Amino acid sequence: MQKKFSRIKIGQSGAIEINIPLVKILGRTRGSKALILCGMHGDEYTGLLIINKVLEQIKEISGELWIIPSANPLAHALGSRVTPIDGYDLNRKFPGDRNKELTDRIASAIFDIAKKMDVVLDFHTFSDPTVITSIFMNCGSRKTRNRTLNFVKIFNPDIVWQMNVQSKNELKFVTALGPKISFEGVPNIAIELPQHYEITPEQIRRAVDGTIRVLNEAKITNMKLERNKRTPIFVEHSEIDSDISGIFISKKSLMEKVKKGDVIGSIIDINTFKKSRVTAHESGVLMVLKNNQFVSTGDRIFTIGKMIKEKD
Repeated sequence: MQKKFSRIKIGQSGAIEINIPLVKILGRTRGSKALILCGMHGDEYTGLLIINKVLEQIKEISGELWIIPSANPLAHALGSRVTPIDGYDLNRKFPGDRNKELTDRIASAIFDIAKKMDVVLDFHTFSDPTVITSIFMNCGSRKTRNRTLNFVKIFNPDIVWQMNVQSKNELKFVTALGPKISFEGVPNIAIELPQHYEITPEQIRRAVDGTIRVLNEAKITNMKLERNKRTPIFVEHSEIDSDISGIFISKKSLMEKVKKGDVIGSIIDINTFKKSRVTAHESGVLMVLKNNQFVSTGDRIFTIGKMIKEKD
């Protein structure tokens, strides 16, 4: 097994060279190619923990494993969700354009790599407390969707967010990396994880095992793991935002099932200390949930996953 380290040149800002780090792990025999990337948003770091643990465990591969540990280096350096120079969200710019703004050029370079892969894993981090969530989008051919769904089940998250990029609420995601490479025939998983300071050792282990199971399925690795005992819940996603400002105190827990009208918690007004109850707007499972956190008008308080049957 051979490791090669390189950088993909994107451009310059003043005297600073802007390039993307790339790690290639090459097996002794030819085979499938997989890409793992993180840092699409510069304020998301948990994927680095997972990639590090995966690399500690892998001793031999077939084919090629490519890793992009910092997809948006300038944003990563400043802890910014968007590219500091032009203010764009990289994961809304695919397939990109090598002749336009900096973020378009970064997207183009990543897209050119990703579209040549047999499977892509894209690690993200939710800003609020959450569970391990995979995103499955209705993009690409039926064959590609079936292959993606198979990889999602093999990864085995707590929740599968079934996204419809043709819908009004989720149309904005159509220019994310996942949909664009799905239309190129590449199965892929976007994985949302808790923040690096909140994720538990057990969640790290599960994400690492899930990644290795995906690599096993792609015949890149051949590692023995314990059998899956969990079954992920398929959901549609619905958020509740705050109308007022204050401290939100939750009465519920992540992955707890709730019914429409259930009290999820209360917001304590910082001026009067008056409590305002916050209730569930529909039935489902809590997949994102603030607790003991300050909120302003318009901030997300919690997300309910409305349980559905899986669709391809």
